[in-house]
Amino acid sequence: MKRCLYCGKPLSDGQKKYCTEDCRMRAHAFQHFADRKIYSFLFLFIVGTLGIVVGSVLIAMHPGIGTGIIGLSIIVWGVNFFILPFGIPDSLHFFGILASIRITRILSLLLVVSGIVLSVVGFNG
Repeated sequence: MKRCLYCGKPLSDGQKKYCTEDCRMRAHAFQHFADRKIYSFLFLFIVGTLGIVVGSVLIAMHPGIGTGIIGLSIIVWGVNFFILPFGIPDSLHFFGILASIRITRILSLLLVVSGIVLSVVGFNG
């Protein structure tokens, strides 16, 4: 059964991608938002990744500092995914845009919490 690409509701036979005009407009607005912010998303993702690499190298010399930097980098990832909730294309098509945003934000909060714990343990240990 086909589902609305925005809200995930089942579509009737005559509908192609969206259940209502409002869903179509919201989906296009999200796509426009994603097109405008993709470079910001990628920049923050790369910063977080580089932080994890640097932290991993520092663990050998200064375990506490390295672990703390990895925790801060995970926080950067979590904040990035919360502010810019771009799910993978498969989740967008499987769940719909709205549910994918919610799932991405919930997972990003888990990243932030785990990053805070890792930072506190790392810098205090």
